[in-house]
This record gives sequence, structure tokens and C-alpha cells, in this order.
Amino acid sequence: MISRLLCKVLNQPLGHRAIDVVYHPKFECGNYVPSILPSRYDAFIYVDQSRTLEPLRQPVL
Repeated sequence: MISRLLCKVLNQPLGHRAIDVVYHPKFECGNYVPSILPSRYDAFIYVDQSRTLEPLRQPVL
């Protein structure tokens, strides 16, 4: 069950990094938008660590 504190926090505007934004240090502060997460998304997944994608190897035809 979701705690009352978590509901209160999630229903406050949070600075949230916009989806599909390319990182550039000079413009990073402009990549965050105020969001009330439950109003913006049906689900939200937090990923603490990730790595770059690697292309799939495809046979040459």
C-alpha cells in the first residue's frame, strides 16, 4: 500500500528530466520540467544505473 507521505510527495511539482532529451552540459538546466508525476504518467520506472545500447549484429545479405 502506498504511504500517505509518498502520495503527498508525488502530488507536488517535481523537477523531472524531459523524456527524449539529449544531454548537453551547457543546456542541462533547461531539460527539466515541473511535473506532478501521477498526472503526467500512468506508470513511472526509476532506473538508477544504465549503460549505452549496442547495435544488434545482423548478417550481411
